[in-house]
Amino acid sequence: METLVLSGICTALILLQLYSAMVMLHRLRPRKMKYSDRDSYPITFIISISGLSETEATTALSVLELVEPNAEILFCATSKNEPSARLVSRALANRNLTNDPNISLIFTPVRHSRNPKLDNIQAGFDAAQHDALVLLDGNIEIPGDFISQMQHIWRPDVSLVSTAPLAVDPSTFWASVEMSLITGVYARWLLAGDQLGITFASGKVLVFSRSWLNAQGGLDKLDKYVAEDMALTKLARSTGSKVKLLTRPMRQPLDHRTAKEFFSRASRWMKIRRTDIPFGYSLELIYSFWFLVLFSGLWAGSIGASLAKTLIISFIFWHALEALINKNTGAKWSPMFHVHLLVRDALTLPLWITGWFGRHYYWRGQEIRFR
Repeated sequence: METLVLSGICTALILLQLYSAMVMLHRLRPRKMKYSDRDSYPITFIISISGLSETEATTALSVLELVEPNAEILFCATSKNEPSARLVSRALANRNLTNDPNISLIFTPVRHSRNPKLDNIQAGFDAAQHDALVLLDGNIEIPGDFISQMQHIWRPDVSLVSTAPLAVDPSTFWASVEMSLITGVYARWLLAGDQLGITFASGKVLVFSRSWLNAQGGLDKLDKYVAEDMALTKLARSTGSKVKLLTRPMRQPLDHRTAKEFFSRASRWMKIRRTDIPFGYSLELIYSFWFLVLFSGLWAGSIGASLAKTLIISFIFWHALEALINKNTGAKWSPMFHVHLLVRDALTLPLWITGWFGRHYYWRGQEIRFR
């Protein structure tokens, strides 16, 4: 009986990994989408660039490549002296867009709430001319067909549209480890859930109607949770409407990361999820390497099989799926890819454990305390 139960658990874990990998590969596949021919509607892009370096803020400029006459673009910073604000200001001047009525650089004074991003985009939210809003992180690339993709899935029964981030272009060891975490874990399982209709929004891109949000209590309503993406997700579900992700994940260039930056960011993500979705957070290890190793080892022991051979097969299975996903993102493979995975998986358990402790985190040097 014990062997039968362990066999069932191991089979379920293997099928779970295969399912998530197949969904990821399917969503990464190049395709020509047949979008609606309906006319686009006026839309406001609100891009948070506060705290970004000039290198990171360069990514925010990709929104200027959208060929969309009905789009308003608002870059939000804290001060004109921020590196990101200086870069955007120069870029607008170089493109002769400084006086464009549809493009602005807006400043919101620093407020010390538990969600600095909401603080940062407050002025943009107030200044937006249109009802359709797109909240963007400044470090996400906007594809040229973004509006068409968005219109394709933003239907009357969908209140919130988001995306899964696809980490690209790491330039340091710890940036590569973070890439394996974002692409190999977060994006993969966000898309797997979306395929089943269990969708969680990502703060990288949030598309919704301002009139819909105002009817639910406005921007202040999002401060109920630590993260605005979780707040919007739960708000949409509470109104009986859907949350959907864009078909393809959107690129997030990483560039440089230090060990300190990696641990700070990973710890912050863990604590936010633990605070906003404690039950879901408690189950996260189920789809980790640790669970597969644990139960495959127990299964091998129950039937008298070689523990070493079983763990080697589990290791090959795990890394083969990750390498296949990595190949389809367009990233180049190297033996170091597997080193990055080993480091990520070795840190998963201790990071998950530490995520249960602490009532604060750091965001770009600012301490944020939970209520």
